Amino acid sequence: MGSACIKKQPHPQRQQQQRQIQSRQSQSTNLSSHQNTQRRASESQQHQQPQQQTNQIQIKENSSKPLINSGFTSPRSDLNDKSMLSKNELTKVEPLKHRFLQQESDSYLFKNNDAPDSDIAIQVKEPDITNPKVDKVLKSLPPFQYDPDLNKKFNDCISLPPHQFISTGIIYVGQWRNKQKQGKGRQYWPDGTYYEGYWQNHGANGKGRVIRSDGSYYEGDWQDDLQCGFGKNVDSEGNVYEGEWKDDEKDGQGTEKWVSGDTYSGQYQGGMKHGKGKYIWSNGNCYEGNYHKDQIDGFGTYKWPDGQVYTGEWAKDQMYGKGTFIWVNGNKYVGDYKEDKKEGYGVFSYADGKTYKGTWHNGKQHGKGVLIEADGMEIVGVWEKGKLVQQE
Repeated sequence: MGSACIKKQPHPQRQQQQRQIQSRQSQSTNLSSHQNTQRRASESQQHQQPQQQTNQIQIKENSSKPLINSGFTSPRSDLNDKSMLSKNELTKVEPLKHRFLQQESDSYLFKNNDAPDSDIAIQVKEPDITNPKVDKVLKSLPPFQYDPDLNKKFNDCISLPPHQFISTGIIYVGQWRNKQKQGKGRQYWPDGTYYEGYWQNHGANGKGRVIRSDGSYYEGDWQDDLQCGFGKNVDSEGNVYEGEWKDDEKDGQGTEKWVSGDTYSGQYQGGMKHGKGKYIWSNGNCYEGNYHKDQIDGFGTYKWPDGQVYTGEWAKDQMYGKGTFIWVNGNKYVGDYKEDKKEGYGVFSYADGKTYKGTWHNGKQHGKGVLIEADGMEIVGVWEKGKLVQQE
């Protein structure tokens, strides 16, 4: 009878150690199996969509390549989810960077809001000043001075390259806002006229200087493309007006100087001397008094360089009405005038003491009158063309 084999029971502590070892081996085996399963699944996905997965990895690993060139489809894995998130972030950032770079090189960044429409004006090169009269005046004047404080008013305007208006051929270089000239700018006309200064609401407004094609120029205040405010105008002959303007006309207080040497200082209205003023001729004659529509009219005093003086009423540049005329030799006339001549009743006092009182016509005694001698004797009679023809 065979002997029975009895299996020796392990020590309890050793059994516990063996169970722990077997548990760790089992976990290791399961983890390795799980990893192999994941790797096979990943390889299977790569074979199903190799183009898509390869691009995603290239983007992730090589940031130097243009991210914008990679295409993306619906995410199918965690990797695609992560790549799609990265792409979404790029689509938010890249256009801003692109627009910022474009802003530096492309003046049409705000075209829809500020720049003129292409059917109104087109971009051109800034022209040279070829009109010799304009060029001569421009070189004789100091650079136009912009006001630093006023410049701040146009900080929200954009500066564009030269634009030529299709309908007129005029070229403008400067600031724009809402498709209108606004801020600092220069403008060139086809005939050579040149303007530099401030613009507002598409017109010259504020300080500015225009040099016209004939060589005349104006520098001063503008309002809606019109000389308005205070300014200086020099015409093509060199005559100068400096003073107040309204609607392109001298209006208000001003001073005018002609190349002949004549000067006028006083009031203007509608481009003409109107109101009180003083005119001095180059020969020394001087008038101070009222003007009406560029003519001596009203009350005023006219002085000649030899000492003669007339003070009285005027009409259309002529002594007309009541007035007093004094000669350098002491003669004096007080009476009526018409068209620069004594007409009507008047008293003429001679330097030698005689006095004539009576009527006048065409500058001479004519009609009834009385001549009072220096000793007081009176001669009453009728005069004709300055001669006594009948004595009473």
